[in-house]
Amino acid sequence: MAFSFKDTSKSANKSTWLVTFTDLITLMLTFFVMICSLGAPKEEAWKKAVTGMNSYLGTEDRGTASKKALENVVTTARGLDIDEGENLGYLRSLLENQLKQSGTLEEILIREIDERLIVTMPAKLFFAKGKADLDKQGQTILSYLAVKLTAIDNRLEIYGHADSDPIATQEFPSNWELSLKRAANVAYFLGQNGYNRDIVIQGFGESRMDELPPELEPSKREQFARRIDLVIQQDKSRE
Repeated sequence: MAFSFKDTSKSANKSTWLVTFTDLITLMLTFFVMICSLGAPKEEAWKKAVTGMNSYLGTEDRGTASKKALENVVTTARGLDIDEGENLGYLRSLLENQLKQSGTLEEILIREIDERLIVTMPAKLFFAKGKADLDKQGQTILSYLAVKLTAIDNRLEIYGHADSDPIATQEFPSNWELSLKRAANVAYFLGQNGYNRDIVIQGFGESRMDELPPELEPSKREQFARRIDLVIQQDKSRE
């Protein structure tokens, strides 16, 4: 009886790409399940996603299918129903009007950067040097802002910043603790005055001087080194 042996190693190697490809498809399906659990996608966007998956699983040329599917995935991600808050341009006009009423608009920077509205306020309007307790002027300014902030559902973050002057007290061993405590006190005051959504707070010490506008005069840059940033995101906050 004769026996013949067939070398299957080449055939096996040719099919190993299916393992990686299957893992990729599984990850993509997991991604879309996660996205859909956060909010129902628009019908048109969902159809594009399905078309993209069909391109991967169908009989089209692999290179062409990959390119088409990637384009569909990007388009779908942009078209999903992600909850957005109030228009940032509209919010900017509202806050500028409130700050004008408080008489402090000229001392505050308001900028729109990367789908964020950043209200930059020098710390001298809120705190004594080296302190984190809000003074009366700071409370008045925040009271004006709270009127509008409590009426919107955009995600809010508060950043504290300090200048490069070193501090080493029992309460604040460094500028990082000082800047964080200031941000926390601003968030606490807003919470006590009607803002009932989550607020992310961060303290950066003196590490973010480069984020100030380059056109600021040296005296202004020094003034804004110690500052509070109210960062209003385009998307909605959680309750």
